[in-house]
Amino acid sequence: MEKNIRIRVLLVMEILLEKTDKDHGVSMQEILEWIAESGVAGERKSVYEDIHALQKYGLNIQYNNDDRTYRLIQRGMDTEDIKLFAKALDNADFVDKDKKAELINDIASYASCYEREEIIKDFNK
Repeated sequence: MEKNIRIRVLLVMEILLEKTDKDHGVSMQEILEWIAESGVAGERKSVYEDIHALQKYGLNIQYNNDDRTYRLIQRGMDTEDIKLFAKALDNADFVDKDKKAELINDIASYASCYEREEIIKDFNK
């Protein structure tokens, strides 16, 4: 397994961006498994340091004591902003249906996988 701290911190950020939001978190074990699946070595202590570095960088990562998970609480755009952009795009008569679907998927990619599913579901009716 490769020991690459630069990649590891990016993998920690990736799982937080993809799998967490204010309602969904990931455990330390899930983070460690995500890193291992990518072929990078990591242990609890190093991941704690990575999370702390990401917080110093400006990501709003919080630990939830109830379920013992980490969550990325705030993103550049919140879900309501993304829904607003998607709705405006959906109502744009000058954009064809296939392009609308493609752009809505692109916009939704800024949300967690759970929020993205909700956003896309609203526009695939």
